[in-house]
Amino acid sequence: MSVLITALHPSTGPATGGNTVAISGCGLAATSDVTFGTVSAAGFTVSSDTAITAVAPPGSGSVPVTVVTADGASNSLTYSYAGSAGSPVIEALAPQAGDPAGGSDIIAVGSGFTGATAVDFGGTAAAGFTVASDTIMGIITPPGTGTVPVTVTTPGGTSNGVSFTYSASLPPRLVAVTPQSARPGRTVVIFGCKVNRARTVAFGGHPAENFTVLSDNAILAVVPSGTGTVPVTVTTRTGTSNPVRFTYA
Repeated sequence: MSVLITALHPSTGPATGGNTVAISGCGLAATSDVTFGTVSAAGFTVSSDTAITAVAPPGSGSVPVTVVTADGASNSLTYSYAGSAGSPVIEALAPQAGDPAGGSDIIAVGSGFTGATAVDFGGTAAAGFTVASDTIMGIITPPGTGTVPVTVTTPGGTSNGVSFTYSASLPPRLVAVTPQSARPGRTVVIFGCKVNRARTVAFGGHPAENFTVLSDNAILAVVPSGTGTVPVTVTTRTGTSNPVRFTYA
């Protein structure tokens, strides 16, 4: 079985090393080495076929972490040593999954994004990105497959890698309805992820009078008749979303 790693936690650490890094993936049971750049980990423990922990060696800058087994070396994920001059840090991506065809809008939260020159998805450049502030970026995903590390590059260096998964089978996920209370016939905005292919929008099981998809993250919907507090859901060809609460005024 080929070895694959999908996440590092944490993906940053001190230049002196010595901290423990949890590595997730598959095919890890027969791990014989873990490397941080060209340096082997100070030690590692195999927890299962999908999880190991490694003690980071001393280092600097951003380096690729790989796991080695008898079947060969895994893919690499980026690990950043704290103290690297000006290197950006990605703390989270939202959402962490998107369409293999690309074109999904995601947000990166972290630090040091000012002056970003590139965003990379496992070796493929992002279709576009906008630096909203030093801590927030809007990113348009490129086409891709599987789970890949996302990194941000600035003149100060390249960030740690945070996993992003390409999947056409993920159902939409809702975040909120605004306003959360309204009368029938009013238009509300539904925010979420992967809603651009909505087939139905339901308020407590009753279909919206009509709806308009604004983007992968937002839908305008006209509230149907109803009373009380009800769950709002969006259904696409890949499934039905989680519910968010809406109250009839």
